[in-house]
Amino acid sequence: MYYKLTLKNSAVCFVSLKSNKCIIDSLSFYQPLSLKGKIYKFFMGSYFILLRNLGFIKSRNLLSEGDIIKFLISLSFDVQSSDVCSYPMFLSSCGHKLIIKERNNTYRKFGIYDAQHPCINEIKAYVIMNDRISNFVASSISDISISSNIVSFRMSMEQESSYKNDSFYEYKAINRSLIELFNLSRDDSRILLSTIEKLSMKLSELNLQRDFYENIKSYLESLSVTKINVPLGFVHNDFKIWNIKSCNGKIHIFDFESSYASGLPFIDLINYYIDPLIVKGNSVINIIRFLQCDRFSKILDDYSSRLNACSDISLMIILSLVCRFIYHFENGNEYSALIYSGVISGLLMDY
Repeated sequence: MYYKLTLKNSAVCFVSLKSNKCIIDSLSFYQPLSLKGKIYKFFMGSYFILLRNLGFIKSRNLLSEGDIIKFLISLSFDVQSSDVCSYPMFLSSCGHKLIIKERNNTYRKFGIYDAQHPCINEIKAYVIMNDRISNFVASSISDISISSNIVSFRMSMEQESSYKNDSFYEYKAINRSLIELFNLSRDDSRILLSTIEKLSMKLSELNLQRDFYENIKSYLESLSVTKINVPLGFVHNDFKIWNIKSCNGKIHIFDFESSYASGLPFIDLINYYIDPLIVKGNSVINIIRFLQCDRFSKILDDYSSRLNACSDISLMIILSLVCRFIYHFENGNEYSALIYSGVISGLLMDY
């Protein structure tokens, strides 16, 4: 038996009521940052355990395994009863990505329609990382299947990983992991000007507010005389606290769907610290204060020393903020894009 739990972003978690462990595993797909969200998750977990043990409770959200299979097939997922087996499942908000949590720290991911390319992208990322990492851990993949209609693969870990209760991990562990990830495809021969030109072209293609666009355009044009080299490398591009787990003293990084091999070095660092602040409802002013505080300066100095390139940290931060703005704008995350635009505008006032 399953309970269909619709999350705030319209994604769906199919909570398996087979056992208390299945309920806990199902709710691991939901990682709230706010206190309100954590309280909601606690009470929902208690409710599901009660629902499982008291069979006479009725709910329109209760579904049988057969109902789930019919529903998934109607969405064009080619699944059978052997794929489901009362496992916890997560369906993305667009209904094109399905994740099934199987036994023994193993997950199976399916992508259809516009979720096929991100799944293929993630497969490529795991291939790149194969036996080349030591500061963090990543899943091993198997049973890769790529067709014109659907992409699927399995991800597995030898050791169990779990989410931490803390908001952030120790910054040096994050920095070590991100630098190693970045260096997987590092290229130190790129001139910064070529990256700036690409950003300018991308911004010109977006339907932006005129004042904001002119502000960024003017700043990027002022950098046209810059002839320094800046390394480009592997970027996760969705590096957030909910895409990281703790595993035997190391960081377990997953969800590489948005990753690419030629990004700026500070993008993931900005993503990790700023996106959660936006989710928690922090204002533009508070985020700018965070970027300028001593604590974050310490984090940046450590990261920059490990990167061993490009001494102009302020320049890298603004360019990385622009990249994050573009990411959110193109993915329809209007609120996050709005906050990023405000942060960028506020920082550019100092230039």
